[in-house]
Amino acid sequence: MAIPWLTLIKVVPWTDVIANAPKVVEGAKKLWGSAHRAGAGSGGKTVSGPTYATEPAPGREGEGVALLRAQVGRLEVGVDELHEQMRDSSELIRTLADQNAELVRHMEALQGRVRWLARGVAVLGLVVVGVLVAGLA
Repeated sequence: MAIPWLTLIKVVPWTDVIANAPKVVEGAKKLWGSAHRAGAGSGGKTVSGPTYATEPAPGREGEGVALLRAQVGRLEVGVDELHEQMRDSSELIRTLADQNAELVRHMEALQGRVRWLARGVAVLGLVVVGVLVAGLA
């Protein structure tokens, strides 16, 4: 069963959303900045492990070192993928925060228009009451 949109809109605490919008935007900008700096530091490239002038002699120890190097390589690739996902996520959060701030600005403009229209309706109502009272007298 779908929730009616009007009910959903009424349930949202818009005063809290409007009050916290600047904090959300600043937090998203800080997150974007830190993710961007972290990504720029590594350059988005996999860092290769140290190279040795001489390879260890074949045997159990040499196989273990090779396995460890392979595992470290896979882990570096995984870390790079996670950094890329973090950058993408922080960019998405920044975009959503900017859209939220724009939505709040539009909501404030609409609230001003509603106040203006409410005053106009009140004045018009007073005029109608005045005309009716004058017509009955």
